[in-house]
Amino acid sequence: MKAVTGFLDLIDKLLLAIGALAVVLVMGIGVAEILGRGIFNAPIRGQIDVIESLMPLVALLALGYNLRDGSHIRMSLLIDRLPDRLRFATEAAGLTLGAIIGTILAIGAAEFGARALRFSDSTPDLRLPTWPVKYVVAFCLALFALRCALYAVSYLRACFGADPGSLTLPAPNHEYDGEDARDV
Repeated sequence: MKAVTGFLDLIDKLLLAIGALAVVLVMGIGVAEILGRGIFNAPIRGQIDVIESLMPLVALLALGYNLRDGSHIRMSLLIDRLPDRLRFATEAAGLTLGAIIGTILAIGAAEFGARALRFSDSTPDLRLPTWPVKYVVAFCLALFALRCALYAVSYLRACFGADPGSLTLPAPNHEYDGEDARDV
């Protein structure tokens, strides 16, 4: 299981880098559009199509990395106070639900990608094909579902007595330091 998780870590880091590049491209196109429109009275043709194609990448490419790193938003007020076995079982149940939902969404996104490919769906101005982005969304959701399933299995093993140190578990989410933002 550690080999699979290690391979997923490499894929997640690559997708994170691509997602960061997509963020930089969106920002660059936005700045160029504002400058072009404001200074030269020459908007960038099709910039909305490009940004529309990049936004799913910005939103989803880092999904698996965030789950692994524990940097996603989650409420754990109750879960953190549970006894270990009950906490592990609760985490496993939540991750199993995440894997199921991720799988359903990945299948739906793949079907949308197939439909877009079949009907040659494209963006309005530049006629960029939409199917590649839809398949990337399906791929990212499938990886997320796989990572959720692997973590759920690890939490179940911990629940039934395996040493948590020997398991592949996500990084703990960043703890609140107790300092109120108003006091800073």
